[in-house]
Amino acid sequence: MTLATILCAMGCSSPEQSRPEYYNQIVKELSSDSYFGRNDYNNGDVKAAKFIIDELIKMGVEPLAPQQDAPQPQTVYPYIKSVCTPCGPGRWEGEDEKYLAYLQSFSYPLNVMRGAAEFTVDGVTLEPTVDYVFKEFSPSCKGEFDVYYLPDEYYTIDGFCKYLSSGAFKNSFVVVDFNKYLDKMCYSDWKMEIYKEYLVPLENVGGVILQNDSPFPFFKSRSHYLTKMPVVMAYQNFPKDAKKVTVNLESQMIEQHDAHNVIAYIEGKSNPDSCIIFSAHYDHLGVMGEGRIFNGANDDASGVAMVLTLAQYYKKHRPSCSIMFIFFDGEESNLLGSFYYNGNPRLPIERVKYMIEPDMIGDTGDTLICQISDEGKAGLELMEKINNSAKEPFGKIDCQLLTDLSDHYPFALQHVPAAYFSIEGENYQYYHTPRDTYEHTSDENYERLFQLFVAFVKKY
Repeated sequence: MTLATILCAMGCSSPEQSRPEYYNQIVKELSSDSYFGRNDYNNGDVKAAKFIIDELIKMGVEPLAPQQDAPQPQTVYPYIKSVCTPCGPGRWEGEDEKYLAYLQSFSYPLNVMRGAAEFTVDGVTLEPTVDYVFKEFSPSCKGEFDVYYLPDEYYTIDGFCKYLSSGAFKNSFVVVDFNKYLDKMCYSDWKMEIYKEYLVPLENVGGVILQNDSPFPFFKSRSHYLTKMPVVMAYQNFPKDAKKVTVNLESQMIEQHDAHNVIAYIEGKSNPDSCIIFSAHYDHLGVMGEGRIFNGANDDASGVAMVLTLAQYYKKHRPSCSIMFIFFDGEESNLLGSFYYNGNPRLPIERVKYMIEPDMIGDTGDTLICQISDEGKAGLELMEKINNSAKEPFGKIDCQLLTDLSDHYPFALQHVPAAYFSIEGENYQYYHTPRDTYEHTSDENYERLFQLFVAFVKKY
């Protein structure tokens, strides 16, 4: 057994030559069942943040506290997302100050499903995350209901809510064709809140089944509000002639869920006022029903592992500019951690030279997918040049349309040069399912992506 292997097994920051082993150790640790999907269930998110901070402390990477002249933390109101409110340590109350120094704390409403989550159709129990998911804004519900299929004439902006709220369906689950719902009522604006406008106003409806053509992942992004009835996303194998459904769902709205970004910093040698940010989100989906854990190995334990190995590297090879490492909470709840940070930055936004976010990089595939703000396009040209001259380059860097897919987006809205990077291969099929486990990740792209980032920081 080598020294690197021993250190890695001990949970220590490994020597530079064992970076891949250290990367894999982080992914495996954070995606284990002991973190319960890195959300509020059994404080899995707090345990994950504490693990990350422990690694930073071992490396000697210091926290970045608010500047002395910084204004008081402000409440943030992201468009069509939850309000984010400053808060105290919350579930970190009484913890050692060495941990608290790394935290940026905020709160928001969060609906959770920790208990029963069962759905039966005509006596056949369906398999969650394979046959269906409960939408994250569903309230508790228990009972048997009739099934009704919505006729085509009611897929209209004016007719949908009026018809379903007539009182005729208070003991029924109404099956809604999800594609028709999107095409006829939600159009093509990806920024639109596609559920809240039509489902929250519904009254006297037992439940809604959104029937989709293909498997639809489980999300937390709209867990800050509740509908008055449960909403199920059922996949294409849902029967066309169902008569009865039985539901047993236990959910709970936490009005002030405390969340915590982890922020660390290495000051640059010659140009400390200029800063590059490396970020990844450490939170994931937690559970949907008792014992059903979403481990989040690729999403985004892989990104956290990449950022930790970068922190390890820059602690030993101090760069000319400063480097900030941000491990965001609340990404799965619609990017709330990064929106909160941008409303309450630890350094002036204008000092950010570039923001780089690896998210879901533990996959096979030869294409590096990215989204880049307008201000960051010059950085893309440099990255393409670096990649083309690498010994083992990516076959392609695919720059896609900028969306609110991940934590780069709030930075892009602030006109920060910001870039998100992801890799899609054979493991993408496990996205937002309990099957996104360590066994379904790959480190084959880790080293060339790491080298790309290091070369970019040096040359940008």
